Amino acid sequence: MTLEVKEHQASEVKSSGTSQLLPNAYGVLRGFKAIGYSLPEALSDLIDNSIDAKAKKVVIQFGRTNDELKFIQVIDDGEGITPDHIDNAMGWGYESKKTDSSLGCFGLGMKTASFAIADSLTVFSRAKGKTPVGRRWTDKNITEKDWTIEKIDKKIVEAWLSRDFGEIDISKQGTLVQLDNVQEFNIGAGQVTETLGTISKDLHFHIGLHFHRFIESKKIEIFITVLNIETGDSLGYSKISPLDPMPKISGNKSYPKTYTLKLDGIGGIDVNAYVWPKNSKNPEYKMNGTAATSQGFYWYRNDRLINQDGWNRLRDTEPHYSLARASIDLSPEYDSIFGLQVGKYKVEPPKLFLNNVFDNSLSKDDSSLRDWIKDAEETYRKKAVDPKLNFVYVPGEGFGSKAQIKSYEKLFVTGNEEIVPIKCNLEQLNNDRLLEININDFSITLNKKMLKTFKNDALLNSFKLSIFLLVREYFGFTSLKKNHIQELEDINKYLMGAI
Repeated sequence: MTLEVKEHQASEVKSSGTSQLLPNAYGVLRGFKAIGYSLPEALSDLIDNSIDAKAKKVVIQFGRTNDELKFIQVIDDGEGITPDHIDNAMGWGYESKKTDSSLGCFGLGMKTASFAIADSLTVFSRAKGKTPVGRRWTDKNITEKDWTIEKIDKKIVEAWLSRDFGEIDISKQGTLVQLDNVQEFNIGAGQVTETLGTISKDLHFHIGLHFHRFIESKKIEIFITVLNIETGDSLGYSKISPLDPMPKISGNKSYPKTYTLKLDGIGGIDVNAYVWPKNSKNPEYKMNGTAATSQGFYWYRNDRLINQDGWNRLRDTEPHYSLARASIDLSPEYDSIFGLQVGKYKVEPPKLFLNNVFDNSLSKDDSSLRDWIKDAEETYRKKAVDPKLNFVYVPGEGFGSKAQIKSYEKLFVTGNEEIVPIKCNLEQLNNDRLLEININDFSITLNKKMLKTFKNDALLNSFKLSIFLLVREYFGFTSLKKNHIQELEDINKYLMGAI
């Protein structure tokens, strides 16, 4: 006799029993390794943990020999991990100390990000007043049936945390995450310096962009350094600058403007729309490519940029929309609705959002996002830049206190000008030069080992301002010609002699 089946939902079918089916641990690990993190994305996930731990400083340190890249360390002076929480922090799918403002989401970030780019993850940490703790995951410890984590003796952990890390002190409190056997480090002989240069450039852009709100608000400082483990020499600390994709001055006087999209079951989503000035000289205008490739929606979660994906397939990227950018801040409660991924580098907006965003996102003046697109296009199509809009180069970050920098602006800004701040970096240059300039990222770099003669900050800041005045005009050029390069060489020689 055939049993009559009335159910239409498989979930309604009565079961005949249960059995425990444990996952294949190594198979799960291989799946996590294939999530698709880039190195900057993976390190950004580790920085998320540092920010959640209330760190003030983060140092990304690369270990090298003359011939090889050996490891990456992410070091922070945050609250550290207590002995009671270390196993949860290292466990897969556990989340400790999660709040509404946390950047972490799934309890997987540190582990998946680390194994996506490396074969070994070691964590040394100490919470204030607590016993230091250490754990290590390697892909060799994870077999088909077993997740085995190694414990590291507290004396060894303490010795590691007590090392001299230059810009940061974690001897009393903080965390060091080390990644060994990094896949991207499998490079040919003689390519170490070149590879590090490329990686550093990518990190400055990616981290400066994705964490720009935290860096701008001084909530955190992030540095990159390289340690030669054969000689013990550090190649200096390069501070990451914020890269805000939204303009400080508008190309259209009606913007920025906020549009609100109200959706059933979701609530209100604010879209903050901007129009860039045409042919802006700010590095944020072209980002890491062109203005055309930088248009569209920028998605944030708890002030951290998740991703910029153009128009989320709603329209094609094309030059006439180059000036249009918008920021969208998502509450953590929308994580599942907007398809936030484990790596926190992509969102998948629901069709309800995509079908309504352009026509039903309205501002206080009842205009829609389609009007914004039209205004941005009209601004772009103007034959010339507003003749009243000029570019003015002023001392920016690194030239002194906020009050000093504001006072400098008053010396140079006279009217309707777009302010282009010039950064001043103090680094240990790999030659005997006093200064280098980069007209593409609007920065002046001074050799800090040459500036030890300055006894106080006031004298040093005056010297920096003098340097700025000497080289200011070069930032207005699209490229440096032979005579410009020679002039800079002469300035270097003169100042070296003076010092």
